[in-house]
Amino acid sequence: MRAATPRLYFVVTGQVQLAFTSARGDEKVVEIVTAGRALAKRSCSCRVHHPVAAQTLSDTLVLFVGRDAVVDELRRDTDFASRVISGLCRRIHSLVADLEDNSMRTGAQRLIGFFLRDCDDTENQDSLDVHLPVSKGVVASRLNVTQEHLS
Repeated sequence: MRAATPRLYFVVTGQVQLAFTSARGDEKVVEIVTAGRALAKRSCSCRVHHPVAAQTLSDTLVLFVGRDAVVDELRRDTDFASRVISGLCRRIHSLVADLEDNSMRTGAQRLIGFFLRDCDDTENQDSLDVHLPVSKGVVASRLNVTQEHLS
């Protein structure tokens, strides 16, 4: 998903993982982007190389929007600009929460949080069925644990 011209990517359907790869080839999943969410905002707004690689995890449709179109819309529509700023603030909050989770919580606590994040009302339930939205390896990398620990 790298391009010479900065673009903004929108996941229309499917899932995309964003990951760093070390010099040794180890991969660290930073985020799993799902339908309705954007990625590569930094490349679009700052004109700098995006340090993460994107890989689809399922059948995925991605919409590419050129930087100039985004900048023109930001200038034209202040409501759109406000929504973009709000989205960036939510992303920063999410990154800080991830840092806190990886620094202050055990692997088991991170896994429980991962599953409960998408549940509506778990307080009044005696049991809860959960399913991995992606492969075990991707979830383990996202939570900063080994696959064996996740098992």
